[in-house]
Amino acid sequence: MVPNKVFGTLDTKPRHVGFTLNSDTPYAPALIDLSAGPMVVELPPGPLICISMDVNQLWIADLGLPGPSGGKGDKVVFLPP
Repeated sequence: MVPNKVFGTLDTKPRHVGFTLNSDTPYAPALIDLSAGPMVVELPPGPLICISMDVNQLWIADLGLPGPSGGKGDKVVFLPP
């Protein structure tokens, strides 16, 4: 993973141990570094269930199906603190 450029994927299995992982859920973490300024994140329409959290796993925003667009596509601006 490279902040602001390359995201990762985690294909978790029952043998994997991680903080709050579900063994039947694919994860695609992306590191967003806002030190250089705002970042725009776009999600295509579809059945994506996404959440934005800070490094302490505190909620920032819901995206995708649970977000304001209801899965119709999102374009979100994240601002530096």
